[in-house]
Amino acid sequence: AANEASGLATLRIVSSGQATYQATAGAGLYGDLAALRNNNVVDQTVGAATIAGPGTPKNGFLFSAENINGTGGPAFDAKAQPSVHTSGGILFATGSRSFFVNETGVMYFNTTGTAPTCTATSARTVTPGAGGGVLNNN
Repeated sequence: AANEASGLATLRIVSSGQATYQATAGAGLYGDLAALRNNNVVDQTVGAATIAGPGTPKNGFLFSAENINGTGGPAFDAKAQPSVHTSGGILFATGSRSFFVNETGVMYFNTTGTAPTCTATSARTVTPGAGGGVLNNN
């Protein structure tokens, strides 16, 4: 639970960092995780904890962020996934949920080892996946 809380908090930092990057270095566009790290919008630990690898997990989670083209406006996708999901065994698992956020700021989750996805169209339809939904931000 603590790893998931940390992963979710880090994903919120990535999301707000995207807004900062868009307004400054991005010249109206969002950036990938490397661009956010290189412009000091996220710390080096987060920037090195990449899903694409080889990443060193931050509190048991790996992350991604990318600019999405073809949506009719600036868009990004950001994900947080446990480095070892509970489906592989509870003993060494680092999380049981994966998380997703885009430019809307709404956090989505599912209970698989792979974060929810979103279409790269103007509709930006999110597919949470198994056991997924919208996090209650209250």
